[in-house]
Amino acid sequence: MNESSSEQLPVHGVPADASAADPRLGSNRVPAWVRWGFLLATLLTCCRIMAMNGADPDLWGHIQYGREWIESGELARMTTWSFTAEGYRWINHENIAELILAGTMDTFGPRGLTVLKYLLGLFVIGLIGWNALERQVAWPLVAAICVVMALSMEFHWHFRPQIFGYVCFAVMIVLLQRNVVSSTERQIGESYRLLCRTELCRWAAVIPLMWLWANTHGSFAAGLAVAGAMLGLRLLEVLIHFARLSVEERCEMRKPAIRTCLAITGIGLATLAVTFVNPYGIGLYEWLWGALHVPRSEISDWEKLALLAGSRESLCFLMLLVTAACAIWQDRRRDWPQIIVFGLVAWQTSSHIRH
Repeated sequence: MNESSSEQLPVHGVPADASAADPRLGSNRVPAWVRWGFLLATLLTCCRIMAMNGADPDLWGHIQYGREWIESGELARMTTWSFTAEGYRWINHENIAELILAGTMDTFGPRGLTVLKYLLGLFVIGLIGWNALERQVAWPLVAAICVVMALSMEFHWHFRPQIFGYVCFAVMIVLLQRNVVSSTERQIGESYRLLCRTELCRWAAVIPLMWLWANTHGSFAAGLAVAGAMLGLRLLEVLIHFARLSVEERCEMRKPAIRTCLAITGIGLATLAVTFVNPYGIGLYEWLWGALHVPRSEISDWEKLALLAGSRESLCFLMLLVTAACAIWQDRRRDWPQIIVFGLVAWQTSSHIRH
């Protein structure tokens, strides 16, 4: 497809000149330096919220395990520093994270850990803000969303491997989004070609990301479920759009549609396959399955959200409800795969504090 045809397609369901006409997408009445200055101040404020330097009780262990691997040159296969399970087989789902923490501590000291955590917070909040601005969300609303997200994540933003799970999840969500949405059935054929050239390459970047995540923190299991749901719904979306085409259009678009379906399926299978490339193979999944079925009444993070307690968790849940309502009632063409996945994530978010 030539460049001129791609320029005729609406981006995110909004005409190319909508930003000049719609004040919700950024009004010219406010100088650019004021908008960007306000967003920069918001970003720094969010990072200040997440910049607590209280050491988590598990920090010493994460650093020590990473040091032992660096010093010995091999991964420990049996438990170490254990009083009750000496010599027991050990499956560690945080290996790369502990190597990073140990390397940062030994090279830069405690100050290096603080800087690392701050930079990761800056990256996650900045990615959220940038992604929203790219989709032409009004900049005051972007600032409000970033502040709420910072308040929600602050409780878990410790010197622990789980912060790498936040980073991987944020990157994965950005990679799996669609940039171009067709507004008419006549343009579906063109969107197939554009999808093959642009979207699939970005979705394929989830494959190495998932490998990194699977060797960094056990939260990759949640990320894998979200990725599988998104890719599966995108595949279903292509099939539904193809079924709505006329007979002539189907004959023309059969091969592009088949290539798109095969590509999406291949990306999904590869994303799953790379998670088995870890020091334990399928043993990592066996351990996760067993761990998730053990009652965790002693861990407050696994309790349900107190939605009416006025906590930051309930604030996050309120934002999820408002976002879901806006997504369903919007005037633009709805992206149902993204709305459905959002609903699944919101359900898990309300089920456990940690999620």
